[in-house]
Amino acid sequence: MRRLDKDIWSVLSRALAGESDDEDDSILDEWLLDRNNKEVYDTIQRIRYRVDMEPGIACKEQVLEDVMGKIYDNTSPSKSGHFRVLIFSLAAAAIILVTATISLWLYRTAQPISIVEFTSGSGVSKIVLPDDTRVTLNKGSKVSYLSDFNKKERRLSLKGEAFFDVTRNPDKKFIVSTDRVDIHVLGTSFNLVAYPDRSEVTTTLYTGSLEMQDTHSGDFVRIKPGEEVNYNKQTSRMIVRQFDALRKSHWYREAIVFDAAPFHEVCSVLENTFGVTINFDNRIFSSKRFTGRFNHQESLEEILSIIQTSVPFRYIVSDNIIFINQP
Repeated sequence: MRRLDKDIWSVLSRALAGESDDEDDSILDEWLLDRNNKEVYDTIQRIRYRVDMEPGIACKEQVLEDVMGKIYDNTSPSKSGHFRVLIFSLAAAAIILVTATISLWLYRTAQPISIVEFTSGSGVSKIVLPDDTRVTLNKGSKVSYLSDFNKKERRLSLKGEAFFDVTRNPDKKFIVSTDRVDIHVLGTSFNLVAYPDRSEVTTTLYTGSLEMQDTHSGDFVRIKPGEEVNYNKQTSRMIVRQFDALRKSHWYREAIVFDAAPFHEVCSVLENTFGVTINFDNRIFSSKRFTGRFNHQESLEEILSIIQTSVPFRYIVSDNIIFINQP
């Protein structure tokens, strides 16, 4: 253990620079067996990723906020004095890393920055990542990742909604970063809704295993197929609930399919598909269900007109908001 304490600083430095060898990896793996150490290391990794993905100066304040948040989260009276010293030391190291990375970014501005981005415009788009993972992007959604994706790790950023069919690789966890939570998986198919301007992040698991982690507090939940977890940005609460995969509407299919879907689910799918907000009184429509199939060429007005034949209602449109009322 004495050798571990002696070497850990240089090992961390080489690991964060992507220059570690097998011996370094072995030492680091032993150090990361401590959950507290792993939380701090994951925080530094997220900081490194954020600085790499965004102009360093623009994100410096948020980076420092993340570091200080981790300090206060982990320096409660119940923590040992040794661990508090370690937290402050590693936080200082993280800030040094940020400063160095910002300087490096300023140097690199004269050279191409290797960031890969895909944005879905007015329709649904499909892409294949370097590890053969299939991603279906909903309208107006964007994924981005560094050019070294799949070398040391598989990490990308999502703004919007996407369905992932992840290639299994037990040695490289697949991580999707959003503005408030990270999704950790191995080989999995799941849907993730993470629009920056919405108050909630929701992920739905179809196969494999999945973990959602709050990037500030470190709290996490694991779910199994047939479950979804909803994260509230205001309360930081994560709620797990069941869903029926056979009856769930899948926007990423070639068609929009509803099989006895609750009215609120129908509205949610239409919101995500057409980029609108639908307001209605759920007390009135809670018992209503709809079955139908539409293709992506049909307009929202055409779809609403067909739904009205089964679930009578009237609606008005104001800007990008649809208000649904009783007939």
